[in-house]
Order: sequence, then C-alpha cells, then structure tokens
Amino acid sequence: MGLFVLFLIIISLLITIKIYFWLNNPEETNNLLYFDCTPATCLKENGFLAISVNNKSPYFVQENCDKLIKNLPQSVKLIMIADEIAHYNIQAFERKKEKIAKQRAAEMGIKLMYLFKESIDKFHSTVKLCRWEDLHLNLDNCVTRLEKCSNLNTRVVNLANNFVAYRGQNKSDKSFDTKIELAKKYIYHELPVIICGVTYDGDWYRMLYYSGNIAHLKKFTGEDSLHNLAQNIKYANEYVNVRNIIMEEMMMPGIACSGFAGMVIEEMD
Repeated sequence: MGLFVLFLIIISLLITIKIYFWLNNPEETNNLLYFDCTPATCLKENGFLAISVNNKSPYFVQENCDKLIKNLPQSVKLIMIADEIAHYNIQAFERKKEKIAKQRAAEMGIKLMYLFKESIDKFHSTVKLCRWEDLHLNLDNCVTRLEKCSNLNTRVVNLANNFVAYRGQNKSDKSFDTKIELAKKYIYHELPVIICGVTYDGDWYRMLYYSGNIAHLKKFTGEDSLHNLAQNIKYANEYVNVRNIIMEEMMMPGIACSGFAGMVIEEMD
C-alpha cells in the first residue's frame, strides 16, 4: 500500500511538472504557439481569430493585414473583429462617454473590416470576416447572472485590477474604481466567447486564435490570467455553475476547445 501511494504521488508530481512546463513553454510550430492545445486539435476544428480593437492595433496598417492573411492557418475559417466590446476600454482609458466610446469602437471596427477585406481579396483567401455585432450576441442576461457568482467575481476583480494597473493606473486616481468596473464588464462579456466559441453563418467555431508578439501572447497565460480562469471554467468542478450559465445563455451544445493558438507577428513574412 505504501509503495502504491508513493507511486501515485510521483505520477501526480510528474503531471504537475508537465502542465507547468506546457504553460511556460508552449509548443511552437512555424509561426504558431499552442497554449493548452495541440496542432492536431487545431487542424480538425473550425478556428476563429479574434482581433482586439484599440487605437494601437498593428492592423490599421495594410501591410500588417496582408502579412496576417498571407500566413493565416487553413484551420482559421473566421476573423472576428471585436469592436463593439472595445467601448468599455475606450470609456475607461480614453475617458470617453459611453455613446462616444461606442461610436469610436464602431468606427475602428469598420476601418479594420475594410483593411482585412482588401487583404482577403488580394490573396484570394476564403476566410470569413465579421464584426462583434454580426454574432448577434445578447449577453446582458448572461453577464447579470455571472456577476452573481461569487467564485467567479473574485477572479474577475483580480484580473480587472491587474489590467488597470498594467495600463499605468493606481488606486489614488479618482477614476480608478470606475476603470475597474469597466474592465470587469469587458471581461464578463469576453468570457462567454472564450468558453463556448462563436456561431456565425450556421457554423460553430470552437478553436480560438489570437495574434501578437511572443511576450504579448504569453502574458495571457500567467498564473493569475484570463486564460487560466477560462481553463478552470471549462474543466474544474468548482466552476460548473459558471460553465452551465454560459452554455445556457449562449445556447451552445458544449464548450470550446481547450486553450488557444497564438499567431506570432514577428515571425510572419
């Protein structure tokens, strides 16, 4: 019995070490990094690439859109411009009123749509292109329910604090609490898409892709990160209440694939 228990402890330690190594040393293939997923999974699943919308996006330059489309994996079937949700960050960090922030987010989304459409046509790509509003997500009730989950709220508050601090804000700022609330709203609206994927034009896209430099991609996977929270929601019993709410509100038959794949910008020709 003693040897068996020791054997189980050793196996458990090896698994823990492997998981730690995987998170900190993601598998790399060509210009892709795989975080808690495998190339094989990516190949067999419909992938969607989420493009964050902010005024520092590299994709406001046509050449960068060209590079991305040229290097786009065949498994990425949809590019989703996350413009509407961006108004929370514009309100928080550009100090715009809600109406103006939504207008600004829409303007940037339309511009990115145009630039990506140019690149898609140029390279005769078959990838589909949509904006956040094209997904017809009605997340108000979902977010209201999620905000009542104490186990989730604690993690979201920590993420929001880290995000606001990363943007150079501190608690002495008069608008700090407002920024935290807006950052929380962004996270609560983003989580259902990460957990369940998206449906568009009759198809379900379950494999998530991001793009960015290596440092940017790896910051998603720290110990107290959105990625780790998403993984917990997908698989941990502690978050089965959160998982069920999201699946019910998103009207999805299941959850998205594990992890995400990152397209490394600096390795694109």
